[in-house]
Amino acid sequence: MATRFSLLLAVAILAGCSGGGSQGSSATSGDWDSASDSPGVAMKISYLSFQPQTDAKGATTGWKHAWKYMLSQGWMNKRGPSPREPFEKTPWRRDAFVGENIHDIRMSEMIDRLKAAGLEELKDTPLNQLDFEKLKRIELTGDKDAASRTRIITVETENFRRTVASYDNHTPGLVERFRAVEREVIKCVFANTIQVTKDSHSTMPRGK
Repeated sequence: MATRFSLLLAVAILAGCSGGGSQGSSATSGDWDSASDSPGVAMKISYLSFQPQTDAKGATTGWKHAWKYMLSQGWMNKRGPSPREPFEKTPWRRDAFVGENIHDIRMSEMIDRLKAAGLEELKDTPLNQLDFEKLKRIELTGDKDAASRTRIITVETENFRRTVASYDNHTPGLVERFRAVEREVIKCVFANTIQVTKDSHSTMPRGK
């Protein structure tokens, strides 16, 4: 009887150790993106384009901006919920597509893919050099050519910032590279942002 009791006790202890080890592993994997006591790394990806608006029959009736941006956990901790872009001073902020608190490592991986696609080889167009009145006229006039030519990508980290516009990267070699970067950006922002309207204060998706 004593031997059987000792055996059962040993099994219980081993089971308890196994459970504790599993919990410890789970806790560690939960911190894969950033340490809980660290402010993280400030990173941002944003994308501006113009999308066709259609009527009930599918005919194009005009063009509307689509501004999408993603902020890492580190960005939120260090700089808050603002993407710090001039677009915030326009009505466009009211219906932006937003992704906040994106895991730092996930954001870093996305930015690495953009660089691998050729981001750093594209001509830089600083945000403070954009003609916002010209951008707003695209919607007002329904200028199809200008709308299709205007796509703007901004990537920013704590030691890197670059804004690239399609109309400044339209020469042979650059246009293909811009499209490659844009494809990666589209994958990122469409999977990690949702539209936040004037009547909605959602900050989802969080922690993707």
